[in-house]
Amino acid sequence: MINLNLENNKGYIYKQIYKIIKTYILNGELKAREKLPSKRQLARQEGVSLNTVSNAYDQLVAEGYIYSKERQGFFIEEIAPFKHHVQSRSYFPRYLREKEDSTHGWISLSHNRLDLTEFPYENWFNHQRSVFEHNLADLEAIPQLQGPLKVRKTIARMLLFNRGVKCEAEQIVLGAGTQLLLKQLMDLFPEKKVVGLETPGYPRFNQLFKGMKHSITSIELDQKGASIDSIKKINPDILVITPSHQFPTGIIMPVSRRIDILNWALQSKKRYIIEDDYDSEFKYETDNIPSLQSLDNHQSVIYMGTFSKTLFSGIRISYMVLPVELLKKYRAVHSDLMCSSNTLELYTLSRFIEQGDYMSYVKKMTYKYNIKRKTLMQELSKVFGDQIEIHSIPAGMHFIIDINTNISYEEFSQRANEFKLELSTLSYFKQSDIQQDGKISVIIGYAHIELYQIEEAVLRLKAIIN
Repeated sequence: MINLNLENNKGYIYKQIYKIIKTYILNGELKAREKLPSKRQLARQEGVSLNTVSNAYDQLVAEGYIYSKERQGFFIEEIAPFKHHVQSRSYFPRYLREKEDSTHGWISLSHNRLDLTEFPYENWFNHQRSVFEHNLADLEAIPQLQGPLKVRKTIARMLLFNRGVKCEAEQIVLGAGTQLLLKQLMDLFPEKKVVGLETPGYPRFNQLFKGMKHSITSIELDQKGASIDSIKKINPDILVITPSHQFPTGIIMPVSRRIDILNWALQSKKRYIIEDDYDSEFKYETDNIPSLQSLDNHQSVIYMGTFSKTLFSGIRISYMVLPVELLKKYRAVHSDLMCSSNTLELYTLSRFIEQGDYMSYVKKMTYKYNIKRKTLMQELSKVFGDQIEIHSIPAGMHFIIDINTNISYEEFSQRANEFKLELSTLSYFKQSDIQQDGKISVIIGYAHIELYQIEEAVLRLKAIIN
């Protein structure tokens, strides 16, 4: 007879019965095929209701600890004992522990952070409610491979109007982030490719392509962006560039260089250009510059963009526009995939664009970001004087400054943390060691910072190098 020692203050009685019997079984104190007391017998023994014991036995049967035989009762299943492990199950390495980020006292000049204080939440939620009212069947359906066609049609119209991108909605692929879409794109090439990446540029792209065993080559920059001489010297199979606002230098590629690169791509049918148009919505003092894809008449450009830079990072909606030949491959290779973006957010975004809220918000934020940008540059010039050079490109959400100083990049980053100033330096975005030459280059993001914080941010920046 098993002894349960039930206690009223230890939670639900049926759970106590279940846990005690399970422990007996796993410890080997109840043997395989051994018969358990009947429900009535155990209920009388422990002074509990029949339903309480029945619930405990039912859970044990469901999990496979016991089994029943009709008119015979309940028996212990044959379960192999756990093999002995020296390391405790509760062991967890300290270096894998994570700390919650504390923003207290910090000021952000990060290029990754946005200003959400003006976001039209009510409009967004209203569109979301409309999706539940009018698109419920779409929310219940298995997501389409490339995302809902209706949403892609909306985005195609927007891209044509804003960026001159020429495509059918069917050429658009939606996904939860540019990195994920790049991974799916490179899966279309079974053979390893030579990939040309701008330097400085996105280190995450470098890591992604290396992880897929492609050969990475560095494309140097000149005053027009990606150097055509560097491109011709390397002749990569796939060239990844940011022509509308080079990241992180901010260089805007002129049409002459764009045509040179398109002509280079035409020299081989196996060459493709990936145009990462990550924040082209924000231009100051000029109109939007047409995309490289808008000049491409030979389907050699793969256009990529994201809503994470204009709306909010957590929305995780990016897109790519595939040339027809790559679209055929994509549908063949990824026929078993489902769109990784949230369907509710996609339809909400579609309504947000169609009702004019998206462009209205972009226009408002362009105005606000430009004020922050100008105020920050004025304050930097006032405090630093001839000690800095500001590379002001009227676009995006960041610019670069060169500071005359002999401290190292490593020391600068360490002191920035001490002064609770969030920012990045150019060294993080170089694929090779960066030469200092008595100066360091710092990326100054101005989207997240509030106007009243700018003076304090610049004073902290000055203190870092003193």
